[in-house]
Amino acid sequence: MATLSQAKTLGGVGSILVFIPFVSLVGYILIIIAIKDISDGLQDKTIFRNVVIAAATGIVGALAGAVIFVFGAVTGILTGGVSAFLGIFAGLFVVWVFLIVSAVFLRRAYDSMAKELGVNMFSTAATLYLVGAALTIVLVGFLVLFIAEILQAVAYFSIPSQPPMQGTGAPAGPTAAPPPLDATPGWRVEVLRELRHEAIAFGHVLLQLRREAGVGARPSRRLRSSWRSLWPGTGRRPARSLSGPGRTPHPARSAPR
Repeated sequence: MATLSQAKTLGGVGSILVFIPFVSLVGYILIIIAIKDISDGLQDKTIFRNVVIAAATGIVGALAGAVIFVFGAVTGILTGGVSAFLGIFAGLFVVWVFLIVSAVFLRRAYDSMAKELGVNMFSTAATLYLVGAALTIVLVGFLVLFIAEILQAVAYFSIPSQPPMQGTGAPAGPTAAPPPLDATPGWRVEVLRELRHEAIAFGHVLLQLRREAGVGARPSRRLRSSWRSLWPGTGRRPARSLSGPGRTPHPARSAPR
């Protein structure tokens, strides 16, 4: 079974061989094989189908242009040269139209690959292919096509070894947020119940403190137990007695009655 690593190697090597004149055809064949592997690995048959249409359109356009060119040249020799000019112009125009159609289908394939592989360089190279094909009629497009070939090689060498987790490349939808904790009725009831219990216990402790502070006695065992229930593990009350040792009692409360 073909892997993306094999497609990465075949596509990268093929993109480099495209620049060598005598082996450029081998480079295009390797690129088509790499795209076939990518299409199988991503389980998207439309990628390879669009590339086949693009390649077939380019070949048909080149053959049709060559036939028209040769026919116009031969006719021009027999008729004095007027038909030769028309044949050359018509042949180049046919090649130009087919080249644009081929670039459109190649862009569809590369856009799908960029989306599903996460390599945006394929989309950039495909756009430059289309722009270069449209501008070849003014000769500037050949420079744009050359840049597109370079970006194509970079894109193939940027293919990851494993496809992304999302199979179609579509961004994952927003996940539902968990409900807030305070929206649960049971949790709210428990919190209110605990707060009510603590408030009652604290009020009881304050009442005992007020009574014992008035008579000047130390906190009782019941009071110390109440403090330990509120602050477990301390083993002692959190504050000194209002009338303990070292504390001057309030004059109004310590006066004899």
